[in-house]
Amino acid sequence: ESGRWFAGAIALQVWSVAGPSDLKAVNMLMIKPFIVYNVVKRFDLIYEPYGISVYWNKPAGEKVYLPLGGGAEYEIPLGAKTTLNLGVQFFKNVIRPTKGTVYDLRFLIEFVL
Repeated sequence: ESGRWFAGAIALQVWSVAGPSDLKAVNMLMIKPFIVYNVVKRFDLIYEPYGISVYWNKPAGEKVYLPLGGGAEYEIPLGAKTTLNLGVQFFKNVIRPTKGTVYDLRFLIEFVL
């Protein structure tokens, strides 16, 4: 966190370690980055995709989802300790599996108590 900027990431690696032998093995990495730039009080520009995903068990060219894009979020005070956050983000998966999702559109309605 520095001035108007707030950034970080959460990473998660998932492996299957037990279960019936007829189930597919799981080996997936997901990195969830977030970047927030406070433009003015209660209004932010944001980059917070569902995550950058790598499916290690898939064939080459079919392993990665890499979303680029972003959006905005606005905070509406509702009381002394309650706010309503409204946001929208749009992403294009610039790297994706052949049959993967090309675009993601996210809407946010969030009550903060």
